[in-house]
Amino acid sequence: MRCDGRQPISQSPVARMAIAHAQFEVVHPFRNGNGRVGRLLLPLMMAAEGHVPLYLSPYIEARKPACYAALKGAQQRHDWHVAIAFVAGAVIGTVSELMATRGALQQLRSNWQSRRRFRAGSSAASAIYLLLHYPVMGPHIGSALHSPPQLY
Repeated sequence: MRCDGRQPISQSPVARMAIAHAQFEVVHPFRNGNGRVGRLLLPLMMAAEGHVPLYLSPYIEARKPACYAALKGAQQRHDWHVAIAFVAGAVIGTVSELMATRGALQQLRSNWQSRRRFRAGSSAASAIYLLLHYPVMGPHIGSALHSPPQLY
């Protein structure tokens, strides 16, 4: 996982991610959150090597049977090409979804701006900027806005 020695020359980041993920799942094969930890290692490896960390978990979760088959092939038969292809597909699929989301957000911005003029520096203009640049909000956001945090 550290990417030292000849690894950067002989292995792509995707290959190292697939190998590390398969090996982690062999060493730590538990059902109680192990998958989340294993999937979290992938963007951490990307970030450690200076790449944009992509959160691949939604892609992997949506294709669990294929992921399990790829991991099993790598672990039992050393069919690494299947595991590497799966991780490569996860990267490509995630980037494709990100690009589609980006396009949809840009279209949304155009739609908003065509409906009304916003004063420069207004709260509404700031809200549009924030929503477009930070579009991910969890279900807890609404409740957090309406109730104060619990102090212990």
